[in-house]
Amino acid sequence: MVFNCKMCGANLEIVKNMRICKCSYCGSYQTIPDISTENRLNLFKKAHRLRFDCEFDKAADAYREITDIFPEESEAYWGLCLCRYGIEYVDDPKTGKKIPTCHRTDFERIYNIPEYSKALKYADEIMYTIYTREAEKIDDIQQHIISVSAQEKPFDIFICYKETDENGKRTEDSFIAHDLYSALTREGYKVFYAAVTLKDKLGTEFEPYIFSAINSSQAMICVGTSNDNFNAVWVRNEWSRFLDLMKEDKSRFIIPCYKNMPVSQLPQELQGFQAQDMEKYDAQTNIVKSISEIFSVASDTKEQLKSLFAQYEMQMKSQLNKIHRYEQEKHAQLVNEKLNAENLYKQEYQSYSTPLVLSIFGATVISSVLTGILTEFADDDSLILISVSWFIALGLILAFLIPPKYKANKEAKKRLFKRLAYDENAVDYESAMKNLVQREEAVRKYQKEKISAEAVLGILFMHFVIFAPFAGILTTNIFNTDQFISISLWEIVPLFAIIPFIFRHNKKAKQRYSDRLEGKDNDYDT
Repeated sequence: MVFNCKMCGANLEIVKNMRICKCSYCGSYQTIPDISTENRLNLFKKAHRLRFDCEFDKAADAYREITDIFPEESEAYWGLCLCRYGIEYVDDPKTGKKIPTCHRTDFERIYNIPEYSKALKYADEIMYTIYTREAEKIDDIQQHIISVSAQEKPFDIFICYKETDENGKRTEDSFIAHDLYSALTREGYKVFYAAVTLKDKLGTEFEPYIFSAINSSQAMICVGTSNDNFNAVWVRNEWSRFLDLMKEDKSRFIIPCYKNMPVSQLPQELQGFQAQDMEKYDAQTNIVKSISEIFSVASDTKEQLKSLFAQYEMQMKSQLNKIHRYEQEKHAQLVNEKLNAENLYKQEYQSYSTPLVLSIFGATVISSVLTGILTEFADDDSLILISVSWFIALGLILAFLIPPKYKANKEAKKRLFKRLAYDENAVDYESAMKNLVQREEAVRKYQKEKISAEAVLGILFMHFVIFAPFAGILTTNIFNTDQFISISLWEIVPLFAIIPFIFRHNKKAKQRYSDRLEGKDNDYDT
């Protein structure tokens, strides 16, 4: 199956049943979804292509379609996280490696959104580690953008438009936007107009300033001369974010301005607002008049606006203070957990000895009750039933008590990996990803080679219930021995061979696992 790199778009060489791989083109390590069927593959191809093209709203819809069909697909939830923050992977000019950049900043941290929680919930250990590392990078970018935007003065109006066409020439939209900018600034409004506002920001990320302007602006003017221009990636990105803010703040408003097109060709989301036809001679005058009426240039209203902007700045500073405190506390907590990871794992680990003792006790009680019932009319067959019932009861009770312990211990192991993975600065990212791939391969081979606890229980159950009784009856018929004694011997004696064999086999598998983590697996795999 052909699948594309989520960072550079090149074809990936995917190994069957693996959920992480390295792109041979850009060298990036990444998680991959379960694409075992044609339907899954096509759904993820569609979602990844839209996100790769920065069509984040459409990509999010595609990922939601996947989660509706496959509610436990962690990669789809991770895709929703990337769409929410507008994550695009670009080349780092210093290293040449792919790094995330953010086009849709949000005050809500990635750690607190439900999509991230579900991505971790359904991820395996290696995917879990990669998600947490990527989340740290995204969160760092987010907090940097918020920090920079907090230093910016608030805007009154945001003009949203497409600056250049596919040939790099200025669009008609940009000329309309410039005229509106000039008219509104003459009226005393502080207007965000990218061609002017971002002119002295060359060489820096634009997102902090766009984020600050969108969040502080009371009004947005969206200019377009075609449906394609209204739906251009970055134009749609801006007005869709402002529409989200309008849902929470009813005092905000948006004015779609169109030209050379019928109003019916406006994007569906903008058709519910009163639009201005820029082909009319008085369109610009009407826009300025409408904004003046809504804003109300009276001095008392300006004071109210100043108060609102002051509150906004205070909220930003308060948010930053909370972020700094949270980061310090979280860092201290994670460092402490890393140092005490093994001890915490021992505390969380649930021993199997208690259910084993309870199972033996329960099986003994059950078989004792049967013995009391059958004592008066006991014969050889009933004695066999008493003997076998002990082992059947033991197996059934173990089957009831062991799985919850196993599940809890598996979660504890996942938390151990997460704690040990913290402190990304300890190694470079490339080495960290190579170690993760090496660890995943070692874990996969170890799980394949070892005899699991479930398999051991299955072997013992088959031995006690089927093999031993059959062998005991066969021995009795051949050698004319006491049937009860024969079955009892077959129940007990083989355990002295089975259990040591399982123990030695798993000990060797564990040693091979340790060697593979250190890169010493050549002797085992050749």
